[in-house]
Amino acid sequence: MRIVTQPAGVSSQENFAVRMAARDQGYTLSTLNWPENTKFPSRSFMPVGSVAFCLAAFQHMGIDTRFGWNGYPIGLLHRTFFRRNLFAASLAALQQSEWPATGWFVKPIWPVKSFSAQVHPDFESLKTHLLQENAFPVEADFTTFRVYYAEPVRFVSEWRYYIVEGEILGFGRYDNGTELAPTPRPEVVRDAVAQLKRSRDLPAGFALDFGVLDDLQTTELVEANDGWALGLYKGNLHRDFYFKLLQARFKEIQDKKSLQLKAAPRLG
Repeated sequence: MRIVTQPAGVSSQENFAVRMAARDQGYTLSTLNWPENTKFPSRSFMPVGSVAFCLAAFQHMGIDTRFGWNGYPIGLLHRTFFRRNLFAASLAALQQSEWPATGWFVKPIWPVKSFSAQVHPDFESLKTHLLQENAFPVEADFTTFRVYYAEPVRFVSEWRYYIVEGEILGFGRYDNGTELAPTPRPEVVRDAVAQLKRSRDLPAGFALDFGVLDDLQTTELVEANDGWALGLYKGNLHRDFYFKLLQARFKEIQDKKSLQLKAAPRLG
């Protein structure tokens, strides 16, 4: 398999890990200075870089990118893992709705991985964030832009768990809180993965983000993340396992010619 990365300054942690692992395992590596150079290889390759870079590469290979894996799998939306109320709507509907004083936590559905999920106090804050992340052109049609939104909660620590073929291979912390904060209960994370296996709603490679709420006891799902253009955070995940995760998910995407596992979500 050929690996094509963006230059070292883009997704540098992930880029370095993949280049080291691929080199050690004898894979062919090349760098494409995208978007200045948009000439992707004619034969199949695994892209490593930003969301926009990976989507462009997938589309070049004829892969359907209209919808990705559900960022909130149905099997995890019960109170064992997720205690908030989750809603789905178009940006147009969210713009017209009444926002609570605490704001909304907002995560994209479509376009896939188009912006980083976070809390916004009002719609103008969200719109500014989307423009800053080049999530859509200024003249975009808000009726076609789909998001999840939920009431915000306060986490004292947030962790990413990296999963390949239903097995947790490592984890890393990505918040900036105190080192004294508690870690998520491992049995809750294991139960979440087992639930996804039972429901057959898990990609070959993906991540689950879990955190501990400010009661210092409750382990709560933050979000799920598909195994491409996936952030690598400092922790105990070896670079070979990160590379294995990306490879497993890419092979699945390549075989299906789609980012989807199941039918696209119906939105209210």
